[in-house]
Amino acid sequence: MAIINPLTYTIANGDPVDATPVQANFTQIVQDVNANAAPVGGNASQEFLVAPTSNPAGAVPLAQAQQQFAALNGSASNQFVVANATANNQAVNLGQANSLYAPVSGNAAQKFAVANATAASQAVNLGQANSLYAPVSGNAAQTFAVANATANNQAVNLGQLLSASVSSANTAGHLTNVQLTAPSRALSTTYYNTTGYTMWVWVTCQTFNSAIVYAVVNGSTINNGFTPNSNTVSAFFIVPNGGTYQVYIGGSGSIQSWIEWY
Repeated sequence: MAIINPLTYTIANGDPVDATPVQANFTQIVQDVNANAAPVGGNASQEFLVAPTSNPAGAVPLAQAQQQFAALNGSASNQFVVANATANNQAVNLGQANSLYAPVSGNAAQKFAVANATAASQAVNLGQANSLYAPVSGNAAQTFAVANATANNQAVNLGQLLSASVSSANTAGHLTNVQLTAPSRALSTTYYNTTGYTMWVWVTCQTFNSAIVYAVVNGSTINNGFTPNSNTVSAFFIVPNGGTYQVYIGGSGSIQSWIEWY
């Protein structure tokens, strides 16, 4: 269908014409366009638009697109969105994501959160981690802490480390002080640390001719005693759990006191 019908007047080059035929042709063009061209619905200016289409491969006008495609939930402007997903490998739109996925607890913005883990190999969210893992004692923020060790190859937490050398019978939190005298301890004799803890030992000897006092721990000489004072010489040394230790005098003398802490 032609929009403009054949013109009433035919004007050739060189014809002497006045404004009447020119005006008549111009008026016809305006009338034919206004009558035959598809106007935008409701638009008084009669602007051109793309006609509605039923072919998916064809172009569609804005109004038809807004009616056919899913609008963003709650948006009056009918903006394009990804349609709701019906399979795990499909994209989801914002409204569907907000309703399907667990929000951060107490967060009205419905932000994404890692779901609670049901297996050791899965990630956990912050709330689950705070409730599952032991917090540092007295810390309301539920900060992570290393659990108490139950084997030699495990890490220990700070509280366990600080209390590991404290005697269970000593509720005041001080190290056990063991005073030993002859015949419990003797010079040049091998002893074993079977306490289960690291041991600190202080031995004072009465010597003659300023003889030195020294200790041997696990086969190594680790102390040559202190400066003699009126022939009284002391040696201080540490024995690891399970280690061996001996005390010697580099000359003649005897034990005056022998104290062990663990």
